[in-house]
Amino acid sequence: HWKIAKPPEVEDLDYQLLFTMLNEGYGHYLSIAAMTGSDRAALTLISRKTLAPSGDLANFSAKWKEYQAATTAEGRAALIRSGHIGKMWDKWVAWTGALVIGTIIDKAGRTALMDCLQAGPYACWYQYQGLCETPLALPESFVKRVCAVEEKERAGTLVPPTATGNGVNP
Repeated sequence: HWKIAKPPEVEDLDYQLLFTMLNEGYGHYLSIAAMTGSDRAALTLISRKTLAPSGDLANFSAKWKEYQAATTAEGRAALIRSGHIGKMWDKWVAWTGALVIGTIIDKAGRTALMDCLQAGPYACWYQYQGLCETPLALPESFVKRVCAVEEKERAGTLVPPTATGNGVNP
């Protein structure tokens, strides 16, 4: 349902992280909703998993620190992959995204989610934040990067890939 089939080929891996979080999260959410039989039951299960003290949100925060410390695009890309490839319940990127997607569906409905998906990952992120009295306590530096990259996207200044680019925008 995205207006694009994959993240744009930009060097900014932070954008790709957000896209992957929401894209994989949507797939995981749909899987759990089908398994549990309802959106409410899916959100409850995902919330318990993600918000537990040792759950995916805590793991996301720890992995975000590793992501920031990575000095190469390959290192950051590997961390993104580790968050959505592997055992179903170990996917820290996907389950954090599933909670965001489930919250949008719960509070605004599936039509609102489809509108967000058409507008892109930032629309989903801002829709989610606007719907929550207390949004996920994602690392502040992640939220700031999301906002900064959105500004670049809106201004049309995202850096295109180069043969020598490292994918790490300042």
